[in-house]
Amino acid sequence: MKILSIICLCLLSNIIAFMFEVDKYDKEYCFMKNVFFDNETMAFSFITVGEEKEYVDVVLQQITPEKKDIFSKTKVEKGRHVTKVLEPGKYKLCFYPYTSNSYSISFSFLRSEEDVAYLNVATDKQMKEVHSKIGLIKESISNYEIESRNLMNKKFTHFTYLNNYLKQIKILTFVKILIVGMLSMFQIYVIQKMFGEDKRMTKIKTSAKNTKQTDFL
Repeated sequence: MKILSIICLCLLSNIIAFMFEVDKYDKEYCFMKNVFFDNETMAFSFITVGEEKEYVDVVLQQITPEKKDIFSKTKVEKGRHVTKVLEPGKYKLCFYPYTSNSYSISFSFLRSEEDVAYLNVATDKQMKEVHSKIGLIKESISNYEIESRNLMNKKFTHFTYLNNYLKQIKILTFVKILIVGMLSMFQIYVIQKMFGEDKRMTKIKTSAKNTKQTDFL
């Protein structure tokens, strides 16, 4: 038994509606329900949902304390049934498909007098609308994933560009510091050279002056 999706919950406290997809016609699709009190009311309703009319056999069985059929009907596409349960136990509702075509069965399986109500099962048109909306949701999710990937790619590209830019700034800063250092050393050298030349000229002038004074004496 493979239940693919739950269509609705909580019409009343014990009312649960299901939809499942038929994938094999040579097997049974069964659903269990426990009854805890005498004289409870049990009800079910169902409809096949597909592109064409699809038929199933339907059987409601008591499993415990004694195994017996309570209701059965053959080759029907939809239906509903209400019955009194005389004793507590485990009960089983089974569907037996006739074909292996792709279609679904929507049904409700209810118990207790207070909660008995019939499920307004979805029509083919309503199911197509649901599938169409699900398709739009899937498309929106796919577009969101594509946009997210594009955003991540842009972020990575921007990060790579920024990282390369910062590396270039570091290199240029280092080159600038190196050039400034070399210029500073060159200026110091030029200044030392100039002061050294001035000192040498001063010494020459002083020596020449002393020589002249000696000659005069």
